[in-house]
Amino acid sequence: MKKSVFFSIMSVFIVILFVAFVELSNIYVAQETELELTRRRVNIINSVISDMEDTYFEKIIYASAKSSLIGLSDYYADGGFSENRIKKRLDSALEDVIYNGTLKDTDGNTVANLVSAGYIGANYTLQSLSGNVEEVFNDLGLEVNQFEIELNRESLRQKDPWTMELQADITYDLRDRTGLASWKGRTTKTVDITVYGLYAFDYENGQKSNTGVIKNTWKVDNSPYTEPSILSKLSGQSVPNSGLGICSPGFNCEQAGI
Repeated sequence: MKKSVFFSIMSVFIVILFVAFVELSNIYVAQETELELTRRRVNIINSVISDMEDTYFEKIIYASAKSSLIGLSDYYADGGFSENRIKKRLDSALEDVIYNGTLKDTDGNTVANLVSAGYIGANYTLQSLSGNVEEVFNDLGLEVNQFEIELNRESLRQKDPWTMELQADITYDLRDRTGLASWKGRTTKTVDITVYGLYAFDYENGQKSNTGVIKNTWKVDNSPYTEPSILSKLSGQSVPNSGLGICSPGFNCEQAGI
């Protein structure tokens, strides 16, 4: 899954660069006037930035957030999902690790680097993916004064038993090296992140059990509810969420308490 996401992201880069370079080459071959060259160059870059806003920015947020959530849940699972290992509030932990993999405690001290520990691939951090975007802009002859992606961490919520929702703000400030044009913008993107591939567990008789990777064979919790949502479990919370919890095939939460 990770490799397919990464290659799909890189394919977007390749297509964007190819189209832009072909267009720019055609401009010079046509030997148009300087004014027309400038106009067409600006239009091409407008199109590239628009394509990135429409497609690529969301891919960055999804890929980095999904990879970070998998890595965090794997790290928690290796510690038995103990209260000492789980950082309260998953949104806070995600905000920690999504940039470069560094997980911190509530006092801001580094607990672990999930990239160097092998839980998160270095290519899927915001640091890496944002750097790829800046390289594309540089190749197009743009100076990058600002390119920032900031999570709206309080937006992280359990949308349904199988999906989390997350928002992020992207701010950019670009300038053509010729000084003829500049681009500034701020956009907010909302992405749905499936819980498939994350590590989780069941609450069976009040105990954590059946730890494993979430697959489509897991079951939705039914009344009387026994399972917290995945977001809640990865935040160290044990209160059942009505209709938002799931359990592994090893524990029949559909029948629990009946």
